[in-house]
Amino acid sequence: MSNNSKAGLKEMLALVDSLPGQLAASSKLPGLANISPRKNLPRRLVLCAMGGSAIGGDLAQALLGHQNISLEVWRDYGLPHWVTPADLVIAASYSGNTEECLSAVDEARKRGVEILVITSGGQLADRVEAGENLVRLPGGLPPRAALGHSLGALLGVLARLGLIESLLKDLGEAVKILQKGPNCDGPPSCDLAADLENRIPVLYAADSLVQGIAVRWKGQLNENAKVPALVATFPELNHNDIVGWGLPEHWQDRFVLVILRSGKTNERIQRRISLTRELLKDEFAAVHTVTATGNSTLARVMSLVQYGDYVSCHLAGLRGIDPMPVHRIDQLKSGLSQLDNQ
Repeated sequence: MSNNSKAGLKEMLALVDSLPGQLAASSKLPGLANISPRKNLPRRLVLCAMGGSAIGGDLAQALLGHQNISLEVWRDYGLPHWVTPADLVIAASYSGNTEECLSAVDEARKRGVEILVITSGGQLADRVEAGENLVRLPGGLPPRAALGHSLGALLGVLARLGLIESLLKDLGEAVKILQKGPNCDGPPSCDLAADLENRIPVLYAADSLVQGIAVRWKGQLNENAKVPALVATFPELNHNDIVGWGLPEHWQDRFVLVILRSGKTNERIQRRISLTRELLKDEFAAVHTVTATGNSTLARVMSLVQYGDYVSCHLAGLRGIDPMPVHRIDQLKSGLSQLDNQ
């Protein structure tokens, strides 16, 4: 492992270590105090974001529970055709320069839809108009390493709108869980990383609560460890994915199955997981189950997120990879910029 890679790994591990501190400080982010509860809630919340900024939306969806409002995460240019002035668009871009998010803001203005912005700066902050709420994030981090800030900001917005009860209590428990380090029910994160070395992770989310976490794991494995990963969710994967694992025997050592569980799955899903594991046990080099810890939904979600972050860093170390740079993303953005300037 080169000195640069070692330095990059040390830096990323420090950023992963900062997750509980980020989450704890998020309730004091500038701009949150300016958001007031509403008598008439929007019909829908639409979070327009990409990559690391969108993951917070995936994780927050489950926290809305049985509220009479939905949160849609939109990962594309523009807006869904059904968005109207009855909705609220939350434009989230850590850098403030994500072109898909900026496109969504432009479209929201055309349709007369209220906009709320979460960013550290950039063009998005510059486009905020009078009367619009801006929640300002601390800058200077890779977006994927600012999840505590971005998720905390979104949860703060939901709390200020009156949509999440007992946020401070749940936030406090989540911070305490994270301060203990990766302590999910499963193999040590470094041992799981060792099993993943030179293999492709297959991530099975036990339920909709864990689906966003599996997407987070995939993104961290992609960007930090520079490996591909596959994601599927129960019960849908029982209707298609399990049939695809009929690979030649010499391929079976190339994949590891990791089942991510919230610990809150119903009896029927638990039975599906047991049957699926038995059906597929000979198709993979190893099969692991990782179960969240904590009492509140937020604590359980964040425990699995943190565990996955550490796995991605340990795998980067085993591969001799610097987890900090994301050269291909930078190259793609450069190519898009060149097209715009032609």
